[in-house]
Amino acid sequence: MGTHCTALRDLQLEDCPGVTDGMLKAIAQHNSVIRSLRMSPASAYLDSMGIARVTDEGIGAFVLARKDLLKRISLTEGVTDRGVRLVVENCPRLKQLGMWSSLITDEGCQPIMQLRFLRKLEIGPSMTRKLHPSPQDRLHEGLTIFLKFPWILFTSSSAH
Repeated sequence: MGTHCTALRDLQLEDCPGVTDGMLKAIAQHNSVIRSLRMSPASAYLDSMGIARVTDEGIGAFVLARKDLLKRISLTEGVTDRGVRLVVENCPRLKQLGMWSSLITDEGCQPIMQLRFLRKLEIGPSMTRKLHPSPQDRLHEGLTIFLKFPWILFTSSSAH
């Protein structure tokens, strides 16, 4: 797909177990017009041993190749704070961000405030538990800061 779909503008992947870092790199390398990468939050991106097939490496290659063009991206399980930083540093015009990875911490959430064009922030169930923890858990400070900005549509869901 990466080498054959060179005019692809919006890529939405739902429960695609074949998606890997290598596939994201190929798409980014051979497609100069893609503006959106949406991946479902499901565990389809984990192999049989629970190891992520999509990581900071694939997300990094994708955003480095697309930079200013990218308007929407989803960060699936396997992406860490480093992946968030790569998105923020290389996609300043990002309008929509989905975060589905339980590996993103307070530290990873803080740089998102630099995305001046961000209008929609979606978080998955693992992030929601951090935002609305049980009484014995510590509140996820990195996410609560977004509740203060009315221009950002803050949603919590398990699907796109």
